[in-house]
Amino acid sequence: MASLELEFTINHDGITLTFSGFNDSLPTFVTETLKLIDGSSRISGDDLREIFNQIKEKLIQEWHNFYYEQSYR
Repeated sequence: MASLELEFTINHDGITLTFSGFNDSLPTFVTETLKLIDGSSRISGDDLREIFNQIKEKLIQEWHNFYYEQSYR
């Protein structure tokens, strides 16, 4: 199974998208990701609210679970 990843960084010059992976489907991944980013300007307010709430819940769960992990020394 291949790993396809996207790193999204905001810096003082703008936004940097870094695509990485080791699969023949990387060009398709890049194309579909850019189509999704382009189409995001046409998302309605209700859909944006739903997406925001899903991401917020995931982050809250990750932060909550962070305190249960064993620390390494």
